[in-house]
Amino acid sequence: MFSSIESVPTAICILGFFAGCMLMGMQESSAVASMLFVFHLSVFFILGTFSVIFLQDAGLGQLYDNMNWERQPPFWNSIFFGFSSAMLGVSGFETSANFVEEQKPGVFPKTLRNMWMSVSVINVILPSLAVAVIPLDELTGEKSAYALAFLAERVAGPFLRDVVAIDALLVLAGSVLTSYVGVVGLFQRMAGDRCLPEFFSETNSWRNTPHYTILVFFAVCSSMCVMLDGDITLLSAIYSISFLLVMGLFAFGGLWLKINRPTLPRVINAHPALFVRHSFGFKGAVFL
Repeated sequence: MFSSIESVPTAICILGFFAGCMLMGMQESSAVASMLFVFHLSVFFILGTFSVIFLQDAGLGQLYDNMNWERQPPFWNSIFFGFSSAMLGVSGFETSANFVEEQKPGVFPKTLRNMWMSVSVINVILPSLAVAVIPLDELTGEKSAYALAFLAERVAGPFLRDVVAIDALLVLAGSVLTSYVGVVGLFQRMAGDRCLPEFFSETNSWRNTPHYTILVFFAVCSSMCVMLDGDITLLSAIYSISFLLVMGLFAFGGLWLKINRPTLPRVINAHPALFVRHSFGFKGAVFL
């Protein structure tokens, strides 16, 4: 269904569409986000249900075969690689910080709690079902980047595969808008603190939007997509490293503030050992 779509022009069109929306003054909608969230969870629930039904008919023979996979690395290497990969399971958590200033007191910890609960359930169940259904030789092969769509096709056919692909498109398109919102807020704050040129904080008189920031972000993302020719492996590697480094900087920044600004008022106090542990964890994930 989607094999004839050119990835690079499509990606640039999506980036351009949301850049235009931001230039027109569009912001994120909680109603739209809620609908996407419900649809996203519904797709996961349907996929999980079909996977369980498939396993009832096919049995757990494939799971036992995968547990004895001949290319399985040594135990401690598996723990390291598994932990490093699991760190990517919290991708998206950093975007919640974009809305801290717009939230009421006490809301931000609740958003983190809800995300942790969702990730703890989804990121355990779906990979487990995939390992129980799909041979690891196929799961780690060329289709590894489309594991959920591959799983959906195996347990329910092409229709559910296309639904999963559409769901991924909608969720990632929503994340593009979130990225624009986050970058605009970040650049305006850094420009106000004189860490970036002041023109990033300028807004146009028509829609009162920071057009320079929006256009620069669109140009950077589009050029990266063109230079890498839409190679999903390279793009995902860049995203993974940048995300993990950002999360590591969060831990480093928290530790630095504890040492250099010990009297700074804080709502939540964490032991410095937590920052050190998380920093090493993210470094290990980066080296993966």
